[in-house]
Amino acid sequence: MASNKKNRTKKSLAQAKVRPAGSGAGESKVDGEGTSFAERKAKVSAKQQKADRKKRITTVIVVIFGILMALSMMLPSFSAMFANRSAANARGGEQEASANGSENSGSGTDSSAQGNVTSLGDLDARYSKTVSDLEGKLANDPNNLVTILNLGNDYMNWGYSGTRLAHTDSDATHVVELFQKAIAYYDRYLALNDSNAVKINRALCQLYSGDTEGAKAALEKMTQDVPDYGPAWANLGLVYELTGDSGTATSMYEKAKEIDPNDEYGAKTFAERRIIYMKARAESEAAQNGAGQGETESASGAAGLSEALNGVSGVSGTGN
Repeated sequence: MASNKKNRTKKSLAQAKVRPAGSGAGESKVDGEGTSFAERKAKVSAKQQKADRKKRITTVIVVIFGILMALSMMLPSFSAMFANRSAANARGGEQEASANGSENSGSGTDSSAQGNVTSLGDLDARYSKTVSDLEGKLANDPNNLVTILNLGNDYMNWGYSGTRLAHTDSDATHVVELFQKAIAYYDRYLALNDSNAVKINRALCQLYSGDTEGAKAALEKMTQDVPDYGPAWANLGLVYELTGDSGTATSMYEKAKEIDPNDEYGAKTFAERRIIYMKARAESEAAQNGAGQGETESASGAAGLSEALNGVSGVSGTGN
């Protein structure tokens, strides 16, 4: 009995000695499918790494998508910024646009068609055919707002360009008549349809035809009736400037800048340019010791804030 027990002990020790060296108890075990726990551990680790990598990629995609969405939402703002800058640049000349769409559209007789005009007679030839055709059209449709407005704008352009080509009393009288015709068409338009832009053009026609007090009264009324309309303040500043009241003119220009801070109507740019001009002129006159040798700008020499006047300074032989 003792001998059998001794033999069994020796057999157990022998079996224990044949276990591979360095193999752990957990690593030698296998699952029901014949896979060791070490292999299973390696597979689980690989799956975890794959899951982590997929999660990181997903996170990156979400971040990029969020950035793209943010940029797409900002594009309208960028477009508006660039559009405003382009509009400001387009209004950069002495003839500023009031940006009132069709209410300020002309019939097409602009500076490009006046490039070789050197006399009032040439100018009359340019405009006569255009206004004659429009007046014939208006006879068949008396209440056509577009035709009425185009006639007013064409006569205003005609008169404004004429002020720079008029050299005799007869020429001056002719120019005043052109402005009066423009005023008549603007009145006809306003009787059918209210428009701030047309009121501005009418007031400027009064100014250029010599009715300074009438222009001032009309523009002051506009600043009271529509105080948030920048062109009214800007053009009122021009009236005061051209009558020698630079202090009040500057105040009106500053008000125009305040009312139109985004340059929606071009009032801010117009006012800034006039302020710069007044300052430069004052310095020039001071340098000449008040001898009166400086060039004096007349009412007909400064274009007001009106799209109806846009481009008319292109008539050769004239300058601002």
